[in-house]
Amino acid sequence: MPKSRLRVPLAADSGAETRISEAQVAETRVPETRVRIGRPRAQPELDSGTDPREAILAVASELFNTRGFRHTSTTAIASAVGLRQASLFYYFPRKEDILRELLDRTVRRSLEFVAALQTVEAPPDVKLYMLVYNDLETINGPPGHLSWLMFQPDARTDRFADFWRQHEELLTTYEELVALGGAQDLFDVEDAQLSARIVCGLVEGASNWSGPDFVTSDPRVWRAVTDHALRSLLTTPSRLTDVRKQADIAQAKLAPIAARSYG
Repeated sequence: MPKSRLRVPLAADSGAETRISEAQVAETRVPETRVRIGRPRAQPELDSGTDPREAILAVASELFNTRGFRHTSTTAIASAVGLRQASLFYYFPRKEDILRELLDRTVRRSLEFVAALQTVEAPPDVKLYMLVYNDLETINGPPGHLSWLMFQPDARTDRFADFWRQHEELLTTYEELVALGGAQDLFDVEDAQLSARIVCGLVEGASNWSGPDFVTSDPRVWRAVTDHALRSLLTTPSRLTDVRKQADIAQAKLAPIAARSYG
């Protein structure tokens, strides 16, 4: 079979044609650009110092809370972060994985803190004060408003059973501390389980107060909520000042957990 030829006009005023071989055409081709395989990002790109995974979680948390989990697409999350959708899937293969990580953060850090509390010698009211403050910081600190996600209908499905198991474990810790405080006459409670769940409801519901003129990411809010929670339980409310001081002392012993002041 004869090789194909490419017919090219020589000039506008000439009907003459010339024939160029395939080999000559190949010589004129622009060399192919080798594409680097990786995780291409859409514009605008993330700052070089930004952790893409944390950026995804922060944006997703906001979108899930404002639009709802079902009505938030992975395309919308990736676009808001500044990533291609394929790049988002590199970090989180499914949208459910993003929600699972956000939910887990509301209890995983708290359970780690509970384990650390076991190493500290302090009365139950002091430990409860520390736990309440820690949970408020966890829920309302970056990426923020994590407790709202628990009220998403999708979060109640079997896919997130592990989260609810851990959440129940955390509630049990609250109940144990309240019951122990009641047994030592530090707390004036008739039903330790009910009292503990009221305190948990106060902690987990605090982020719902956030708005244009009021933010719950302020540590002063965390302290105020913690003060109210403990004051409602204490047999002697005036003991609260001493509880704060003891919490500061106990906190200093919880290295490598980040230092904080309750005073």
